[in-house]
Amino acid sequence: MIRTVLALVLLSLVPVLASAAPSTDATVTAVGPVLQSMNREEYLAFHRRLAGSPKFAVLSTRDRRTIQHEQRRIDALLADEPSMDTLNERERIALFNAHEHIVAVLNDDLRSRMVCQRRAPVGTHIKVTECRTVAERDRMLYDFMQTYLRKRAARD
Repeated sequence: MIRTVLALVLLSLVPVLASAAPSTDATVTAVGPVLQSMNREEYLAFHRRLAGSPKFAVLSTRDRRTIQHEQRRIDALLADEPSMDTLNERERIALFNAHEHIVAVLNDDLRSRMVCQRRAPVGTHIKVTECRTVAERDRMLYDFMQTYLRKRAARD
């Protein structure tokens, strides 16, 4: 419970603090609080200012293309929306993930990038939104593979 509340608080600060929030291993039920601290115009202005920023100027061509690709995704998501409140959950997650990817590339810290996804846990059809850092996701995959290999070796 405390981790979930902490995750929601940290996620609400993402537009302000970028990727500075510590990683959490928590499941959250909404990405909405992340987007409520900025209105649509402020959000779009932030992304448009990136081209003139000092960090953007020193990026590799590949990183610039990555940022431009994510900016196009954000522009497409917000193009016909009068406000971010009208986005559905899937669109909010896509917007959040695109923004996090831009911030991670700018800060040269892709492993601490928060990635959110909708999924139905085993045993239920009710989808939840899970937000974890890339490093946490990699660690979970590594742990799963180690467990699988140990069980397989024990069978043989």
